[in-house]
Amino acid sequence: MKTIATLIILISTFMQPAFAEKGGRGDHSEHRGKHMERMIEELQLNSEQEPAVRQILEEQHSKLRNEMKAVHEQMRPKMEALKAETGQRLSTILNEEQLQTFTAQMEKHQEKRRDRKNRWRNKEKE
Repeated sequence: MKTIATLIILISTFMQPAFAEKGGRGDHSEHRGKHMERMIEELQLNSEQEPAVRQILEEQHSKLRNEMKAVHEQMRPKMEALKAETGQRLSTILNEEQLQTFTAQMEKHQEKRRDRKNRWRNKEKE
């Protein structure tokens, strides 16, 4: 567990400038690259250290992404249960028309999230 926490801190530090510039969305490879170049310069890495540091950070970033996907899959049933509970609780307060409007708004929001996610995945594949 301590290793995962250290990994998250390391990768978060590495990725922070990219998230700050784009609000945590979209393709960050360009920003990660700029941050990497700045870090290499500030650490004054020699020609042997640079590729090794790049490889380690890229591998760790990949591992972190895989861990985050696994965590998200574990959370999915809980998120669905909370969503159902929210709908049930709102149905006792909102009238039928308001509930339909709320449901439509939530579906529209989910569709926007899926579109952003798909655009991001397509950029990654390029």
